[in-house]
Amino acid sequence: MANKRILFQKQYLFDATIEDLVNELVRLNYNVPNVRVDLKYGYINKVIEPDYRLWFCRNQRELSGELQNIPAVSELVIPKKELHVFRDYSGPRLIVYVGDDWLRDKGWFMNQNSSKVNSKLMKEPRRYLCYRGSPYLTHDNDLGREYDPEGLECERYLTFDIFKEFDDFFKGIVENLKKINSP
Repeated sequence: MANKRILFQKQYLFDATIEDLVNELVRLNYNVPNVRVDLKYGYINKVIEPDYRLWFCRNQRELSGELQNIPAVSELVIPKKELHVFRDYSGPRLIVYVGDDWLRDKGWFMNQNSSKVNSKLMKEPRRYLCYRGSPYLTHDNDLGREYDPEGLECERYLTFDIFKEFDDFFKGIVENLKKINSP
C-alpha cells in the first residue's frame, strides 16, 4: 500500500497540494498522530485533524468498469475558514468565522456536523458569515437569513486569494507529513 500513488485531475488551485497530502497519508499507511482518516470503498472519504478537515465528495472521473468515482476534495476547513467547491465550477462557498471567542467556538466550527445555514433566521449566535461566487466571493445573507458584515468585516474576497490561502495552509501540512518516517 505504501507505494500506491493516487492521481487526481487538477480542477482547482489546491488540488495538486491535496493530491500530495493524500499520497503522504498513503505513504504513512494512514498512521499519523492526531489525524483520523476515514475510508470509503478503499478511497479517502475524510481527513480530520484538530486544526483542519477535508471531505472528499466531489467526483473527478469515473473508474473504467467500476461503479465508483475517483473522489476529490469538496470541503476544506482550516482555522476560521471553511470552503466548499463543486465539480461543475458553480460558485464556491466560503464560511468565515466572525464570533468573539475562537477557543470556545473552535469545536463547533471545525465539526462537520455543525450547522452553518440560516443562523440569523434560527436566532443562533453571530459566529460566521457566508460568501459565494467567482471571481469574487461576495457576502450572501441568503435573503436576510444570515448575518451581514459589520465594521471592518469583508464584503467580498478575491476567490484566487482564498484558494491560495487554503493551498498554502495545506502545503505546510504536506511538508510536515514529509518529515515523518514511514512505518
